[in-house]
Amino acid sequence: VVQPELPAPLAEACRVTAEAIGAACGVRDLARVDLLVDDATAWLLEVNTMPGFTASSLYPMAAAAAHLPMPALCDRLVRAAVDR
Repeated sequence: VVQPELPAPLAEACRVTAEAIGAACGVRDLARVDLLVDDATAWLLEVNTMPGFTASSLYPMAAAAAHLPMPALCDRLVRAAVDR
C-alpha cells in the first residue's frame, strides 16, 4: 500500500521516523524504509537500500503516487548521482 489510511498524527510520525532512520543509516537517493504499524506505533521492519525498481515495485509506485513518472524518477536519480 503506497498510502495506507492512517490517522494524520500516526502518518506524520511514520514519515518523520522513516526519514530519521534513513538519515541515521546514511542512505541517499534510493531507499525504502518499511514500517509495521499497530494502533498507535510504527515499528521498523527493514531499510531496503536497493528496493525493486520495476513498474510494479513499491518504490516506483510510491513515486507515481507523488506524480513522478518512471522516466522522471530515473532522471532525478541519475542527476543526483552526477551532481555528487
